[in-house]
Amino acid sequence: MRPTYQEIKNKIKPLDLILYKSDSIYDYVMSITETYAIGSGEFTQCGIVVTTDLMDIDNGKPDELYLWETTLSLLSEHPVKDIETGTLKYGGQIRNLDELMNLKYERIALCSLLDQTINSEIDYKNELNRLKRLFNGIRCDGSFMSIINVTLKWLYNIVSNTTSHMSFGMVPYIYQILGFLPRKIDPNDFAPVEFAGKTDKEFVSPFKEIIIFVPQSKHFLLNK
Repeated sequence: MRPTYQEIKNKIKPLDLILYKSDSIYDYVMSITETYAIGSGEFTQCGIVVTTDLMDIDNGKPDELYLWETTLSLLSEHPVKDIETGTLKYGGQIRNLDELMNLKYERIALCSLLDQTINSEIDYKNELNRLKRLFNGIRCDGSFMSIINVTLKWLYNIVSNTTSHMSFGMVPYIYQILGFLPRKIDPNDFAPVEFAGKTDKEFVSPFKEIIIFVPQSKHFLLNK
């Protein structure tokens, strides 16, 4: 039987990875794309666990866990807002992890970093604050103009194939900068499911374990 979020929460550490697949149309399309290209579409999005000790988080609380990811939060049935701006965003955003556990998921997992992966001599806070400025998403309030703005920026990002503030290559890029992934990997060509080992790319996994768990949502959809 899979553990619940509350049962594994004490194992979650800053810079750990959360992999997931929700029930949104985006995740459905991404799952099909990943399955065709890689052979597995069980995870379609990912985020890095952060705390106020690790980076500056406006409106953040010292005792809370947050998920730093790049996504379109408007797609969720009950969207969770960016903690810093109090708005829905597209691209880089930081959201309360407890609140995210109330959304609908088909599959979700904790990827725990190896203890030796964290280098005590590195100034992670300074580096992460710099990266947060680089991957600062844009607000999307659901209005017609904001959706058009988001769509145009999304299309531009795909065509330009750059690791920009709108890029879904944000997480692998940050892991590269922190030394968790080799620089030879193209962050824009690294799907979330590849963190779970579903890949032909050669790299040493930075994780000691991957735990598939059940969120606290009553709407959890068990992947068949």
